[in-house]
This record gives sequence, structure tokens and C-alpha cells, in this order.
Amino acid sequence: MPKFNRKMKSLKIISMAACCAAALVFNACTENDSPKSLTKEEVKAAFETVKGTYKGSVIFPATNPKNAKDVTDTLDVNWTIATDSVMTIDNLPAQALVPAISDEALGKALAQQQAQSMKCYIGFYSVSPACFLINPKGLTYKFAYGTEKKEHDVVVAFYVNNSGSLGAYNATNKTLQMQIVAGGVYIDGKLQPRLIKKATPLLFKATKK
Repeated sequence: MPKFNRKMKSLKIISMAACCAAALVFNACTENDSPKSLTKEEVKAAFETVKGTYKGSVIFPATNPKNAKDVTDTLDVNWTIATDSVMTIDNLPAQALVPAISDEALGKALAQQQAQSMKCYIGFYSVSPACFLINPKGLTYKFAYGTEKKEHDVVVAFYVNNSGSLGAYNATNKTLQMQIVAGGVYIDGKLQPRLIKKATPLLFKATKK
């Protein structure tokens, strides 16, 4: 089970709370600084609650020149929770990652890349509500950008073992909501801190059918 890390306490759900009602469920899942370890039976019960394929949305930071109050954008995305330890986000749009990028040329090139699947390791730590931490593996792209037009291996990395990366299921309205946080960029295998504006949350939301 992933370790629970308090470093993202200030980011947590507050950064996206204006988007939807996720904050209430997420707060219930993060009110304890040290979530208890679940038994095998409890993990199974939590998994049975959330397992399946979801068709929903990813909500991410954005700016709208015509409306300063419009601070997010939304794109379609699917994900599958097939086991109690692995979740796959099937078609995460590259456009959702662009707000995290500080380099304009890199951001424009990234926005043109195809959606990718991303494997995430998950660890349940609450049964009611069903809550789990999320450890995304990151996304790898290969493209040219900038004046040199040289092709690079570009990896967008996400925070792991962190309280800001979690999922929570609301049994009342059958809604699963999750947050992961983009926090780093690697170019040709080397971390490039200057290319990230700041830790950037992505919020996912879907209703279980």
C-alpha cells in the first residue's frame, strides 16, 4: 500500500474545490493524517465498490480571455479499475497537461500529441467512503519542439505516495472522483525543473452505471 504523504496538504482538493462537489468526499478521505491499514477483506470490499470501467471527464486549470472567472477546462476521458492495485486511465488527453508547462514551445508541441493510456498503482485505505491513493507511472512522448526542431523523449511525471493523489467514491450519487498532480518534466532522461510552472492538479469525475 502506498505511503500517505502530507507534503501536498495545502494543494489537496482546495485547488480544484470550485470545480465540483468533490471536496466534501475528498475531505472525508483525508481528514485523518495517517489512514489505517485495511485487512484483505476490507480492501476487497472497497475494491468491489469502485471496480469497473468509467466514462467521465478530466477537469484541469485553464484560462478564458473572455471570462476571467472561467478557470478550468474539461475533456472526455475513460478509466478502468480492474484489480485492487492497478487502475488504467485509457485516453488521457495531452492538452490536460499543458497548463503545467512553463515553456511555450514545449506546451504547444505537447498539446498536439495523441491521448495516451497511463498505468496507475492504487492502494485502498478507507472502506466507507471507498478511498484510495493513486501512484501514476507518468506519460512518455517523443516529439520535436523549439527552434532546433530536434526530437526529444519527453516524460511528464506525477506526484506519487502523496495525499494530493487520491480517489473517492460517493455512494449516495454513485460518483467516483479522483485527483492526480503533474509535478515534473524529464527531457531525454533528465529532470528539468524550470519547465514546470507549479504542481498542477487534474480532477477526474464519472458516475458509475
